[in-house]
Amino acid sequence: FGCHDEQGLTYICDLSVPEDILTVGSTGLLLASGHRAPGHLYLIDPVTRTQSELIHGATFKLQHDTRAYPDCPGPLNLQAFDTHGLTLAETAPRYFSLYTTSHGEREAIEIYALDLRGAAPILTWKGCVLLQQDSYHNSVARLADGGFVTTRMRDQSFRGGGAPVGITGHLVEWHPGGQPQPIPATEMSLPNGIDVSKDERNIFVAAIGSQELVRFDRRATPMTKRVVSVPIRPDNIHWAT
Repeated sequence: FGCHDEQGLTYICDLSVPEDILTVGSTGLLLASGHRAPGHLYLIDPVTRTQSELIHGATFKLQHDTRAYPDCPGPLNLQAFDTHGLTLAETAPRYFSLYTTSHGEREAIEIYALDLRGAAPILTWKGCVLLQQDSYHNSVARLADGGFVTTRMRDQSFRGGGAPVGITGHLVEWHPGGQPQPIPATEMSLPNGIDVSKDERNIFVAAIGSQELVRFDRRATPMTKRVVSVPIRPDNIHWAT
């Protein structure tokens, strides 16, 4: 179909199945995932409308931090994975901790460091956290201690078609030194996008199967939830500035 501006819209072209997108701190740059094997991560300058390929580029590095991620079986198979949901935190000026959900040879959260302090961006793979291998996880939100919450969307064998579906998945939580654990009472219909409030009290989830936005209050005992129906099938969610 070509790729040209129209009706007041401008396009950034030639990306391989961009699925999730983030603003990269205060840099003005964007990060997009490539949801097909071999997986991609794109650093995009929306002003110049140019992009850098971070994984299959010259500055990409594999440096397994075995102390932080001892249960990760080894480096990525760069030809047999994809990148899906994204989350990041700026741990030092222009230096970011980046987590992605990933499928392919293994179902995992893959963890990277993104260094934008020099003339060229440097992405370094640091490790992974293996997830339930017969499951399909969609999005991930990083926590302040280096842990995460992720949406276990469905079984890998699930085929929903266009019909309404019931409960298919739930949330999973991980903290450094531990193992991924299901979060009780978070069962939903195709949980998709996820994010947490700055104080990490609330988890927000897009339940695409039931067309709902769900908020879980982690400080309540037991954890409580509020559900809002929306007239769309909500997918990714992120905080605005």
